[in-house]
Amino acid sequence: HRKWFRRNRQAIGRGAAESCKIATNKAKFGPALDVAGQATAGRVQTGLNWRLPMEGGGANLPVIPIPPTLPKELRPKAGTTTVSFIVAADGSLLECQGQTTMDTRLFAPETICNAKMKMEPYTDANDKKVARRVVIKTNIEIEDVK
Repeated sequence: HRKWFRRNRQAIGRGAAESCKIATNKAKFGPALDVAGQATAGRVQTGLNWRLPMEGGGANLPVIPIPPTLPKELRPKAGTTTVSFIVAADGSLLECQGQTTMDTRLFAPETICNAKMKMEPYTDANDKKVARRVVIKTNIEIEDVK
């Protein structure tokens, strides 16, 4: 390992020096949204994992984000969630409704229903844009590991 490190020390140094610049250029952020789809205060935390080539230079090192640990209140909890909505021919979401037995924001129907977004519309056999109902059913079970 020491031999490899000595051969690649320059690439490692360039990678560390460029980390912030590369991450900033590649990152794209929108405002944090609450469950009602309204802008709210938010924070992003991430890490970088550099993969250095074993042989050759260190140019064009890929940025591989390491997601932060989810806090306890965001862990999946046992329960079911059903969300249904219509994707209209123009891509807008209509008649969104849902129900859940889970106590978590990640699987709350409001997260989808209140999102201000459009989707690529569905098409029929003639490639004409058509409305379609989408039903998403999520069932989470938490089991002991032996």
